Amino acid sequence: MGGRRPSTVSDNALVSGRVLLHTAGSMNRRVLAAGISLAAVVVAGAAGCSGLLGISDRSLDPGTDAAAQEGGLVDVQVDMASPESGTPEGSAGEGGACGDTMTSTNNCGRCGHDCLGGTCTAGVCQPVAIVPGSKNMRPWQLALTDTAVYFTDSINGAIAKVNKDGTGLLVLDSSGFRDNAIGLDDAGVFFSDLNDNAVVHCTLTSCGAGPSILTMVPSTGDVTSLAVDQGITFTDDMCDLYRLPTKQAGTPATLVASDGGSPCPLEVKSDGTYLYVANDTGEVVRMGFDGGGVLNLSGNQSVPLANSVAVDSQAVYWVQQDPNFTLPGTINIAGLDGSNPHVLVGGQVNAEEIVSDGTNVYWTVTGGGSSGNSGTVMMCSPANCQPVTLASQQPNPSFIAVDAVAVYWTDFAGVNNFPGTVMKVAKP
Repeated sequence: MGGRRPSTVSDNALVSGRVLLHTAGSMNRRVLAAGISLAAVVVAGAAGCSGLLGISDRSLDPGTDAAAQEGGLVDVQVDMASPESGTPEGSAGEGGACGDTMTSTNNCGRCGHDCLGGTCTAGVCQPVAIVPGSKNMRPWQLALTDTAVYFTDSINGAIAKVNKDGTGLLVLDSSGFRDNAIGLDDAGVFFSDLNDNAVVHCTLTSCGAGPSILTMVPSTGDVTSLAVDQGITFTDDMCDLYRLPTKQAGTPATLVASDGGSPCPLEVKSDGTYLYVANDTGEVVRMGFDGGGVLNLSGNQSVPLANSVAVDSQAVYWVQQDPNFTLPGTINIAGLDGSNPHVLVGGQVNAEEIVSDGTNVYWTVTGGGSSGNSGTVMMCSPANCQPVTLASQQPNPSFIAVDAVAVYWTDFAGVNNFPGTVMKVAKP
C-alpha cells in the first residue's frame, strides 16, 4: 500500500506477503514471505495491446495470465511470423539480419529489442535485479531520474541510489529511519524521516552533513506518501493530508484532517495542476492545491479500499482492494473529470501499486499463495485492457516505476522481509 512501512515477522501476518491493516491512527503493516525467484515474463500480442505497443509478433494465451497470478511459470506462446513473409522475423532460419531472436539479449523476440541486462528466454526478456539481495538492503519506495533509481532502505535506515544498469550503488544518507515516502525532481530527493517525523531533502548526489528538514509533520505522525510538483504534498499515518506550497522550509497547510478517522488519505499524486488522493473509503478524489474543489472521480465502488493512484494526461487509474481480502482487487480508470469510472481488469489478488507511462498502465500484485513466490508484475493498454504478465513468481513486488524502456519495482524476501531487491525488466 502506498507509503506503508514493512513489518517484521512479529507483526500481523498477511495474505500474499502483505497486510493491509489501515486502522485509524496506525501504520499499515506488511509481513513479506521468503524466497526470491526470477520470474518468467509474458508478452502479449492481443489485438488491443499489441496495436498500441507496436508488437505484432507475440500472443498470449488468456489462461496463462491467470496462472501467473497464482505464481506459476507463464507458458509463453510466441508467434514470430512476419506479416510479410510468414516466417520468424529476424530468425536464423531466414538468414535474418539479427540472428536468433529466441535467446539473443540484444534482439529478444524481435530485432533491436534489448533486454537491458536481463536474459532472453523463448523470445521474452526476463527480469534482473539491479540491487540484488547480496547487497543486504531492504528497498521500499522508489523514484526515477533519467539515469538512476532512488529508493528508501528500511533495514539500514537509508536513502540510496543505483544506476539503471545496476552499477554505482550509493548510499546518500543512513542517519535516520528512511523507509517510507520518496519523491524527486531536478532540485533533489525528498523523503520522510520517521525519527524526526519530518519531510527532509538532499541533493541528487549527496546529503552532505545530513538531510535538510523542510517541515515537521503537524500530527507527529509518520509520512506515508508524498507528491512533488511546485510544492510538496504528503499523507501521514494519522489520516491527514498536508501541503507545502514551495519546496522550501516552512509550515504546511492542512488539506485533510481526519485525525485517525475516515476518510483516510492513503496515497497522493500530482499532475502539476491538481492533487489526486486515494482514500480508505474506496474513493479517489481530485482537489486543488488548497484542498478545495473536491471531486469524486471513482464513483460507487464494490470493493471498499482505494489502495494506490496514478495519473497521466488522459486519465486517472487506481487499485481497488478489499481490506479483508474477501474480494479480489480491481484495476480501475476514470477521466480526469471523473467521467466514465469503470474497472479495467478484475481478479487481482492483493493488487499493490500502480503507475502509467501515458500509453500503458502497470501494476504489482503480491498474490495469494503460501509459497511466498506468487507475486506478479502486470501491464495493459487502457484502450483495450488485455493483461500481460511481465514477471511472475516474484516474492512480494511492491512499489513500481517506469521509464521509456523498462519497468522497475521493489521486492521483499527472506527472514524478516530481508534481504530485498530492486528489480527491472525491459518493456515488451
